[in-house]
Amino acid sequence: MICVSSDHGTVHIFSIEESNKKNKQSSLSGASFLPKYFNSKWSFGKFQVPGGAQCICAFGSDNHSVIVICADGSYYKFLFNTKGECTRDIYAQFLEMTDSH
Repeated sequence: MICVSSDHGTVHIFSIEESNKKNKQSSLSGASFLPKYFNSKWSFGKFQVPGGAQCICAFGSDNHSVIVICADGSYYKFLFNTKGECTRDIYAQFLEMTDSH
């Protein structure tokens, strides 16, 4: 598996198994007359970080966990199951973002 984060606070989990059956794909993927988008692989699981801050992610030491650290100083631990369903397990705020110097 691989996890990636977007610049809008969305984290995607992709299965890289040889069969690749866990990743979702459009039901229209077999239609050759449609644009390539409909033939692309979608993530096995995804979740949105509250507030949509830019973040980085990595798999945690627990099975089926993803650690997310965001530019706004927030820390998250998300858990996912074999169906790709994700839930937030831990949240912490390490930095206070203020306008004052």
